[in-house]
Amino acid sequence: VNNSMFSGNTSATSGGALFSTYPAFTGQTSSLTVTNSTFSGNTAAPFSGGAIYIDGENAAVTDSTFSGNTAQGGGGAIYFNSASNTVTNNSFSGNQAKYAAGMYTGDANLNINFNLYYQNLDNQNSGNGGEDDCAGCAFSNTNAISGNPNLAPLGNYGGPPPP
Repeated sequence: VNNSMFSGNTSATSGGALFSTYPAFTGQTSSLTVTNSTFSGNTAAPFSGGAIYIDGENAAVTDSTFSGNTAQGGGGAIYFNSASNTVTNNSFSGNQAKYAAGMYTGDANLNINFNLYYQNLDNQNSGNGGEDDCAGCAFSNTNAISGNPNLAPLGNYGGPPPP
């Protein structure tokens, strides 16, 4: 998936915009690559992965924006379940889930680098919600940007139109 926009999609189960799974029992592996794409206003109900649900695949998500996605379960933006995944140079803002409003890692091995997380709302621990960017992620100062990044709303600011 390259240079794509997914907006306003709803899933009856998981993965509001993308649902990607590969059965482990086959003994084979598969991979998903998402680059330079935008996921906004997607919903997974009643389960997980507001924008993307990935199970049993190796995935790389790079240079993409996740804004305003919602999951009634975990992973307001992305839900990873098993396999090895890389998440680099992405923006996660305004996503909402019962837990892990940004990303949920499940049993996944996750390599994260230089992502921006801001105001991702976790509804599990508080009636008012609290910020929970990534359940199961190990952050260091070089991997996550915190504080108010002064993001403008998603819109057309002179660049090419969305695909």
